[in-house]
Amino acid sequence: RLRSEFARLAEDLGRWVNQTPTVNRQGGVLTEAQYQDARQARRLFKDSLLQCWRRETRNAVGYVLFVPGSIPGELPPLSADFAHVASLQINGSSGTTGLDGFLQHLPGLVHLEMVNFELPGLPQAITAMPELRQLVARNCALSLSPSDQRILASSPLLSLLDLQNNPLAHAPDLRAIPTLREVNLAATGIRTVPADLLDHPQLIIGNFSNNAITELPEPLYTLGAELSNGYCFADNPLSTDTRERIRRHYLRTGTHFAVLPEHVDIARVGNLFPQMNIGQVTDLLYRLPGTLAEGREQLTRWEAELTVLVGDLSRWENDTPERDPATHRPLNINEMFTEQVAREAFARSLESFWRYRFSDHPERFRLELKFIGDLPALNADFSHVPLLTFVGNPHIGAIDPFLQRFPGLRGLHLKNFTLNQLPTALARMPKLRTLSLDHCHLTLPADGQLALAAPHMLDTLELANNPLGSPPDLTRLPALTYLDLSRCGLSTIPVGLA
Repeated sequence: RLRSEFARLAEDLGRWVNQTPTVNRQGGVLTEAQYQDARQARRLFKDSLLQCWRRETRNAVGYVLFVPGSIPGELPPLSADFAHVASLQINGSSGTTGLDGFLQHLPGLVHLEMVNFELPGLPQAITAMPELRQLVARNCALSLSPSDQRILASSPLLSLLDLQNNPLAHAPDLRAIPTLREVNLAATGIRTVPADLLDHPQLIIGNFSNNAITELPEPLYTLGAELSNGYCFADNPLSTDTRERIRRHYLRTGTHFAVLPEHVDIARVGNLFPQMNIGQVTDLLYRLPGTLAEGREQLTRWEAELTVLVGDLSRWENDTPERDPATHRPLNINEMFTEQVAREAFARSLESFWRYRFSDHPERFRLELKFIGDLPALNADFSHVPLLTFVGNPHIGAIDPFLQRFPGLRGLHLKNFTLNQLPTALARMPKLRTLSLDHCHLTLPADGQLALAAPHMLDTLELANNPLGSPPDLTRLPALTYLDLSRCGLSTIPVGLA
């Protein structure tokens, strides 16, 4: 019997291959190349069917029939028994017909995936698939008629429904499918979320992206992080109020239903802080103080601040010293060029310091300063910079005003500068824990001790290779755990050391 069944199937499929149409659905004649492609697609489908009948396509799910290429014309008639097939993945086209009749020979399907068909409705054959658990019908021109809804409700075990990219007239009634755990209605044009979405007894995953939804159901905002992660409402024209609700939900749970901020806001942040990925951009925009509109005002302030910074740095770059500060000799053309290159490099790095305000890599704020003359006068805020390490030279000035723009420092390392005394900017660095001033021509008179007392959190102090004159008063530094005063020419030990 089996031999006879296989022979008949092979004969029927061979005849079907030989009947490959020579015209398309619109009546246009196929070129020779198009005809050969269509015939080859049918031949490959025939081979897949014969393999499947012979039980040669088993995987963990069961026996699988996979049809990757689109099949022109009508699907083949099946005279053999394919009830053993558990999974069918078939790719059609607008010219593929006969799907319902074909499916009637596969009543044992657990997984049915149909893509790129032009169907008048869901195949009636689905009602005769009692084991069906997963139904995928993407880009199949479905509108979800009442008949389609009844077909869906007839599947007693259906746990996954994927109708992505179909022009649905309305959202399906998910309450009629009580076993459903996952639904994909992305790009279906629906304007409202399915009724009583969160009252469904089983549903935990829902993709409603790229639709025309403007409002979300109120119960969604009460979900915790784990359940919230199961729902996606990206790329919908959500109202301003809905976006505000999503932002507040994100602040509470860290989840946002895959709803990103407005594209224009994402682009603005990208222009300001190009190192940030989309997750970081979203977190920044949702965590800015106030409403989303007030957050945009902060973006405007940052944009204005960056514009001023770029202008200040540009003017400083071009204000190259004309004379060597040590000998007062005019700089030659090569020295002028070298100075210009060094200033340009420092300006770009400083701009990068500003842009990397959300960086977790403090090593970005380490530089060797190869120019001469004053540091740039800044108006921008660098309070976000946690660590500053500069290796300079004795011919760099205006260090104290420059440091005034870095009040948030936790660590300051300067080497090879001419400071003469402690920078007064230290008094405006309440978070400073580490201070290292090496080879900075530093002296420490009695009235200069006060600057050290301002950073109450200071636990590391390194003043090596400086002609201090007198040691620091350690009674002003109660949190200090490490001290380096080597090669400072001291004749007395610091007060408070013992």
